[in-house]
Amino acid sequence: MNVSIRQATLEDAALLALLNYSVHEIHVAQMPARYKPTRPDSPEVRAAFVQRLQTDDRLNYIAEVAGTAVGYIACERREVEDNPFTQPMTVLYIDQMGVEAAYRGQGVGSALLKFVEQVAREQGIDTLTLGVAAFNDGALRLYERHGFVLVSLRLMRKISDE
Repeated sequence: MNVSIRQATLEDAALLALLNYSVHEIHVAQMPARYKPTRPDSPEVRAAFVQRLQTDDRLNYIAEVAGTAVGYIACERREVEDNPFTQPMTVLYIDQMGVEAAYRGQGVGSALLKFVEQVAREQGIDTLTLGVAAFNDGALRLYERHGFVLVSLRLMRKISDE
């Protein structure tokens, strides 16, 4: 499959909101106490993407197959400052990534990851980081195939009246 990747523009905010919907639905279904339901035409989600597209340290790309948008990746350049506990470093944090269901498992996610790796290299960044929901087995497998390794776990416990 021939996947082309281009930088997203302000005019793509509604498209990014639409592409986000298919992956966000999975999160809402698995963890409704944490993730809010949205709609593909949500003005709030579109506005969030407009804000991201206007932020200098954020990089947003759209994957297309035969001229049709089928996925996206949203990254953020992050500086980890020197402190008594951690080494200073600059990382490219993959904040969001989504591929339309009909195109999953066909190389679109791999193409997006390879693309942002090259972008990071061109910017002198040697580390990619990301978070992934524990229930998202497909994404976990994809990231592991691309050399991502587990470096920390974040646990959650809902406190209720007992």
